[in-house]
Amino acid sequence: RPVIERAQRPVADFKIVGAGYFQVLQLQVRRGRALREGDRAGAPLVAVINETLARRFLPDTDPIGQRLLMDAPPGYGAPYTGDAASFEIVGIIADERLTPFADRQEHAVIYVSNEQDAHNPSGIIVRTALNAAPLEAALRAAVAASATGVAVTRVKTVEQLKSEALIPDRLRSVVLGAFAGLALVLSAIGMSGVTSCSFVTRPPHLGSRPPLGADRSPPRPLLVCQGYAL
Repeated sequence: RPVIERAQRPVADFKIVGAGYFQVLQLQVRRGRALREGDRAGAPLVAVINETLARRFLPDTDPIGQRLLMDAPPGYGAPYTGDAASFEIVGIIADERLTPFADRQEHAVIYVSNEQDAHNPSGIIVRTALNAAPLEAALRAAVAASATGVAVTRVKTVEQLKSEALIPDRLRSVVLGAFAGLALVLSAIGMSGVTSCSFVTRPPHLGSRPPLGADRSPPRPLLVCQGYAL
């Protein structure tokens, strides 16, 4: 396909991941292959895309083997022209959620190997069947032993991240619940005032019932029915 001007190129989310990323998150490979250990610096540049990107931008062609023009990673400027590099699509992966739960839109995503593009590494994902809390010290020690000078700023479980992502929704629910409770109290006060006013206007009528042979007890069913009607 013809090269598109930089300002007019489609935009997709970009993730730099390790070879085990898809296995850890149990993301299924739909076609082709995932990133692997052999995708290192000096090897041909490769990328994996998600189903949304393949469906949105490559609907009429086989994405496997197609090439994506993206910013060149550090150290790859010489073999390529300008600031762009050509990445070969080697696989299609199942979509994963990258945004808060309220976002129902589908996002196109490109994955490249952290061995080929070392822009700003930000984190490590560990999957375990054990209790995650006691593993924090072991994770910090492993990172310190393998990457001197790299500081681990925070360790969080998936449940903690999900809980933080739901904070805005919970805040909205609390605020709506508070306003709903206030509206209920105000409506109850208003109903009480209207009912009291209705009772106050009835004494002459209620007082004239016993001389006419009516039961001396207040007509509770009548009052209750009219209260409900109000």
